[in-house]
Amino acid sequence: MNVLRDAGFNERRCIARDVLGLYGCIVTVARYDSVQGTAPDDLQETLHLALRQCIDRHAALSVVVQDATTEKPTLARLHHIDIAQHLTILEPTVDHAEEILQNLLDTAHSQPLMNYERQPQWRVWVRPRADSSSCYIAFATSHAIMDGRSGTIFHQSLLKVLHGGAQTDTEPGIDINLAPALDKAAKFSISWSFLLRPLLEEMLPSDMASYLGLKSETIAWCGAQRRPTLPVDHGMLPTAVKVLLIQPDTLSRILAVCRKHKSKLTALLNFSISQSLAVVLRKRGQDYQHFTTSTPYDLRRNIPGATNRMANYVSAVDQTVTIDRNSSLEWEAIAHATTILQERSSTLDDQPIALLRYLSKIQEWVSKRATQPSKESFSVSNLGNFRVDHAHDWTISQMAFSQSADATGAPLNINVASSYNGPLCIAITWWPGMLGVDDEHDFAQEVCDDLLARLESIAA
Repeated sequence: MNVLRDAGFNERRCIARDVLGLYGCIVTVARYDSVQGTAPDDLQETLHLALRQCIDRHAALSVVVQDATTEKPTLARLHHIDIAQHLTILEPTVDHAEEILQNLLDTAHSQPLMNYERQPQWRVWVRPRADSSSCYIAFATSHAIMDGRSGTIFHQSLLKVLHGGAQTDTEPGIDINLAPALDKAAKFSISWSFLLRPLLEEMLPSDMASYLGLKSETIAWCGAQRRPTLPVDHGMLPTAVKVLLIQPDTLSRILAVCRKHKSKLTALLNFSISQSLAVVLRKRGQDYQHFTTSTPYDLRRNIPGATNRMANYVSAVDQTVTIDRNSSLEWEAIAHATTILQERSSTLDDQPIALLRYLSKIQEWVSKRATQPSKESFSVSNLGNFRVDHAHDWTISQMAFSQSADATGAPLNINVASSYNGPLCIAITWWPGMLGVDDEHDFAQEVCDDLLARLESIAA
């Protein structure tokens, strides 16, 4: 085992969530289709060899965290990995896509990643289709040193290996050396005005912060008034999942309407989900017009050489959505939200994630957040559209993304991904007991149903 470097500030935040039992994993699922219409004779052996090559190409897949429970964790690389501990082939199924994705995500989110300091924190689940030469492959990983984009990089690499394409150490997509931490890779710039508000809000008593206008009374829906009781002994935080698929033709028309209004899908989802939540909450006697959204985004475009590197390179922006009671979409507001998202994801100035450097005890701060009510309504993480350059032996026809419940985050996580000419997958996850309603699964299903109806109406 070789010690590589100290963990960065954002990595330390995610490591703290892991070891305190406040978060599980992120999962990226792809449907692999054999172009020739025939599956390999031995899928287990084929994937075993393919994963070995992926590990050789991406350092993050062989990294473990040392001293994880301290304020100074380090990252080390193992010399050998037992792939049998990371690969599970499930029984073949004839279920429909939505059922398969639901099952895979339930499975991935209910199985903890084991041996935190001795085994790389990732796992691959495979669900073959019994009636075709296709299979669904789920890549589940800790968020500590990888993000959602790392999941798509994994699938790109696995697809190349399955094609049998030879790669050399100088080819794009091969990440022999572990990527630097975000705070080392990016040259962040923090203005005094951006820095002072969160510092004072954290330091001052709540009533004084409110008096000075640093805190405002919460009028947005933020789920339950109190977070549920944490599992004992830092046990695994439970995650509930609902999956919604938007068909390709519907998605294509939605995107065309977005372009017409100079808007992007993520901003539209922020507004549409707010509308759906308002309707479903109103049925339960809760009347809300304001929703605070958190939208993570990838910073790789601002970091030279980071495009194809597995790392945790995300930040986020919060926005407040105020909905019209007549349920009409306000495209001007959606376009404005789109502009803000584009601006924030295109700069290293005043990034919220960079404020972590000013915390002396990140683990203590993370633990405190798990005891406080959420300040957000939901988050929307959109991995975008996965494209296959050239289909040889295999191609990818569907993509899905999901993340576990977050004991320090929003009540609802809305996770979005798609593939070229494939459906849009929306996976909604939450910590049971966090939504502030008695019938959470029915509540989530009604949100999905209302959202689907809204999106189909936009596409009509």
